[in-house]
Amino acid sequence: MLEELRERPRIEHASNLGAQIAYELAQKVNIPSFIVDPIAVDELEPIARISGMPEIERISLSHALSLKAAAKRAAQEIGESYQELNLIVVHLGGGISVSAHCGGKMIDVN
Repeated sequence: MLEELRERPRIEHASNLGAQIAYELAQKVNIPSFIVDPIAVDELEPIARISGMPEIERISLSHALSLKAAAKRAAQEIGESYQELNLIVVHLGGGISVSAHCGGKMIDVN
């Protein structure tokens, strides 16, 4: 993960520094480091990777942290488990992401 974030990030974003900072701090005191609630996830179903061109595979690039948080909050508000719901969740902010969630995973996103 560290090498990918340093050498081949999908996008340039300040959050790419999080794993490196956590790793370096943990090394100083000899403890493990963990990354949770990432801003990006890749849980796409195989069919969601198909684009209109065979040589181009769709990638998961969205406002995942916001989308997952909204989905979990909606589930909590209706007294259901996020893992038991199928939802369409939309992020409207500095950008727009429309996503399909099934069984606790974001299986497709624009």
